[in-house]
Amino acid sequence: MVQIAPERMQIYLRLDEICSECPRWQDLDKQSRETIIRRIERSCFRATVETCTSDGIDRLFAEKKFTERYSSNCSRVMANLTNSGMVGSEYLINNIIGGSIDPYRVAELTSKDLCPSESEVERK
Repeated sequence: MVQIAPERMQIYLRLDEICSECPRWQDLDKQSRETIIRRIERSCFRATVETCTSDGIDRLFAEKKFTERYSSNCSRVMANLTNSGMVGSEYLINNIIGGSIDPYRVAELTSKDLCPSESEVERK
């Protein structure tokens, strides 16, 4: 099994905690839950690598700008995953569980895609 960086494992574990707050999450089998969490984290990591590559930033956790971007990508997604988060909606997690949002693409989504109702409030 491939070892992932400790920084990524921390995010993986936090995602697991956050997703576990959703009642529908417990209806999924363990393998499905692990796959979704792994894909969400990988999406955040991949998005960070892509933007850092295009901006000439080293893709290492020792690089402060890389770590800040990774944290920002992860935080934005995590804030949209649960009612107790900053956004206060289960829209994202329910649509991931239901299959209408691909967890591997979640970091690429706009605020409107992550939570249309909250985004509507912001636009008014």
